[in-house]
Amino acid sequence: MEPLVSVNIATYNHKLFIVKCIESVLMQKTNFPIEVIIHDDASTDGTSEIVREYAQKNENVVAIIQDINLWSKGQNPTVEYGLLSSKGKYIAICDGDDFWTDEYKLQKQFDFLESNKDFSICSSNAIVVNEYNRTQTDWLGFRRKNVFLLRDLLRYGSCGATCTLFFRTEAIKNIPDWFYISKGGDWSLQILCTTIGKMKYLNESFAVYRRNEGSITVAKTIEAQILLHEKYGIETIKLLKKYFSSYESELQKHEAEYWLYTLAFLYSEKRDFIKVRELIIEIFKKINILELPIKKSLFLLYLYLKSTKSKNDITT
Repeated sequence: MEPLVSVNIATYNHKLFIVKCIESVLMQKTNFPIEVIIHDDASTDGTSEIVREYAQKNENVVAIIQDINLWSKGQNPTVEYGLLSSKGKYIAICDGDDFWTDEYKLQKQFDFLESNKDFSICSSNAIVVNEYNRTQTDWLGFRRKNVFLLRDLLRYGSCGATCTLFFRTEAIKNIPDWFYISKGGDWSLQILCTTIGKMKYLNESFAVYRRNEGSITVAKTIEAQILLHEKYGIETIKLLKKYFSSYESELQKHEAEYWLYTLAFLYSEKRDFIKVRELIIEIFKKINILELPIKKSLFLLYLYLKSTKSKNDITT
């Protein structure tokens, strides 16, 4: 039978996690057929062998094993080898180091989109397990509301952890040029989906989202964190401004409230207060101080005063 849902698993050197991930997908209880597409980007730790074994034992599991790591060459193989090869009416995503905790996750999200034709994507809450510093928290999803439009995604950023995303395959039928060059990851995917419909945030916890040493979003040093925010955040904002020019105001506010604010904090950790001052001035060119949360406003004021004092110390 043709699958109604295609589950995409992207993996690279996830030997410690991939079994948990795959098993959490195979445990799903649904009244419709699914396919599981596992794309391994040339792992070197034995992950590939585990993926092949699951594909041999399960007829609904498809293994795509790269000989050469494409991500290191600046390519995003997940789109071509995962999303575009999906046969289902819907696509669900779970990266190889994450896993699902609710055996009815797919059924619940399937039922919602089947019953709500004006929605193109849905997500949910998740537990974030930080393998680096051994902390565990709720995913920082939005509690403001549970329905999001394109405007909201551009203003506030990602509205769901990657491992909880479930969307209509129709949304990626005609992928625009900006999507291929974007480094926004799951945020870019959510933006693409909301160009054809609304997004629903389900206030249930369906998964565990790991942040471990091999994750793209985990950086150990201040310098690495700064590079991460500049490469994946600021550059993505610049790209989106070009292709979503009618939403420049929303993008500027998001850039100021999250990306530039975080960079100001990181540079303050480095005690580079000249850079901090430059960032704070840029922030308040893009967003009114009254639009910021009180804690952020007070912290920026503190940093500004500190940067002014530091500048005077330098000049004298």
